[in-house]
Amino acid sequence: MQIKQAGLKAFFWVTNSQLAQVIAGIILLPFMVKKLSPSDIGIWYLFFSFYYLYQLLDFGFSPTFIRKINHQLVHGLENTEDRNQLMTIIGSAKAYYQKLSLALGVIIFVFGSLYIWFSFNEVQTFWTILTWVLFFLSLALNFYFNYQSVILQGFGKVEAVGFAQSVSRFLTIFLSIIGLQYGHGLISLGISYLVGTISLRIMLNHKSKALIKEYSISEIKVVSNFRSLMDKEAIRLGVSSISSFLINRSGTFFISSIVGLTANASFSISLQFFQLISSISLIPFQINLPYFNFQRKKSAADIYKEFYKSLSFCIFLYLIGNIFFFSLGDYIFKLLGFKFILLSRDSLILIAIMTGLELNHVIHATFLTTKGTVPFATAAAASAILIMLFSFIMTPLYGVLGVLATRAIIQLLYNNWKWPVVVFHDMKSNAV
Repeated sequence: MQIKQAGLKAFFWVTNSQLAQVIAGIILLPFMVKKLSPSDIGIWYLFFSFYYLYQLLDFGFSPTFIRKINHQLVHGLENTEDRNQLMTIIGSAKAYYQKLSLALGVIIFVFGSLYIWFSFNEVQTFWTILTWVLFFLSLALNFYFNYQSVILQGFGKVEAVGFAQSVSRFLTIFLSIIGLQYGHGLISLGISYLVGTISLRIMLNHKSKALIKEYSISEIKVVSNFRSLMDKEAIRLGVSSISSFLINRSGTFFISSIVGLTANASFSISLQFFQLISSISLIPFQINLPYFNFQRKKSAADIYKEFYKSLSFCIFLYLIGNIFFFSLGDYIFKLLGFKFILLSRDSLILIAIMTGLELNHVIHATFLTTKGTVPFATAAAASAILIMLFSFIMTPLYGVLGVLATRAIIQLLYNNWKWPVVVFHDMKSNAV
């Protein structure tokens, strides 16, 4: 078994998947404004906030399981012991997502339902409640069957996951527009997201079963002891994920509560554009992560050339995205009729530099996880705490600029340079 570098096909489908997720918000919003009441729109975005909560439930296990499969495939599948070990890893992933989805899913549903019921009781209808149930089911199903994506990416089939996600997301957009246009209201969004999730799971289930059959993995040993699934490095990666979430999202809380909602809108929209550019720029590295995991175990000294090539492509895409934004952004926004106020040009330049430096150190830090370790967890947690603390102090004094400067300076003091330096020294030591 050999995991090869991802090609243009994988890049195309993963990029399509990312764009579909962004386009969904842009395309659906005009239809929602036209066909839904303000209270229905507010309720829907409240529902959608649970999507981000579910993402945090992964807690670092998804990339850990993928890496374990990548590393195990280095040994081949001819030996019975190696095959059994691979089946155990896949079974562990399956058990983890099923048990966590059932345990925490029930808790989230109960508390989410109570919060929605008591906080928005005056706008509750049967259709609102049904929409919440359908949307929650789509989240729970997606998480419950996430092991399918893990299996495919573990075997290096990144394009299969990207294709399925692209089809699912565009199907959701299409059905949502049809439902809203024909006056079915909020329930059409709940149905569309559930249908999109079911279609995704059907496609990934077909691909993952075919893959397991191809390599004669006939029996999956599901681990029944939940604690046996816990992996120290996975937990450290989970801490890093939560820290990253706080670093990226905490600024909106301070700005909205201290400066005001208008300033927060400008801040959030401005930041979102650069995060989109960063996400797309990250794809050449992301799609090759299974290859880097595999090569790390097979021949560690040979992967640095390909890593720096991938890094260069990511940085090139980020620079192109920024040139496009600063030169044509205003014109395109006016042409499309988007009416919103971005931050000042100086603030936008600061965000561009800050996001670019973070993109660079995230790629280097993630590359270090191919060794099976997560050395940046403590630094990520410390950075998140410091950014939140100093943002609380600086926001009343300097507003949005205080939040941006705090994040940029704290990241520059350590993370921005630390992990690129570690990777460089790691390369030198492996070259000896």
